[in-house]
Amino acid sequence: MNWKEKALKILEDSLNPIATELNELDWKSGLSCKTERLAQHICAFSNMKGGGLLVFGVNDDASLFSVTKEESAEIIKTLGNIAKNNLSSSITIEHWTTEYKGHALLFIHIPEQVDKPTYLRGKEIWDSYTRSAGQTVKMSRSQIKSLIA
Repeated sequence: MNWKEKALKILEDSLNPIATELNELDWKSGLSCKTERLAQHICAFSNMKGGGLLVFGVNDDASLFSVTKEESAEIIKTLGNIAKNNLSSSITIEHWTTEYKGHALLFIHIPEQVDKPTYLRGKEIWDSYTRSAGQTVKMSRSQIKSLIA
């Protein structure tokens, strides 16, 4: 199964039977202006087994809406720059726009990195993030040591 097929399955799993964000997927209603928080999300997914996904076009209440071509272009550009410039190592992200239940959604795939942990550029290795209970959280020292070992 390629990442696009997996993305649709994970999205479906997150919306049914009870809508909830999963560790592998973060719903996004728009592009935040908080660059550091976006870098934390990318960092977290890159440290996870199998990587993760951001999906634009899903509100916090799990309702869907269409992302425009212009919005998609801006999101892709911004996240690509963050993945390249704001982490301890440059990450290549992938994107895909598809129609889902009548709405144009933008998926951003952040692949798992071989050399872990990925952390925020200009900070220490202890500024690494992961996903827990559908949230991006700072890794504990023991989690970081475990990744290094």
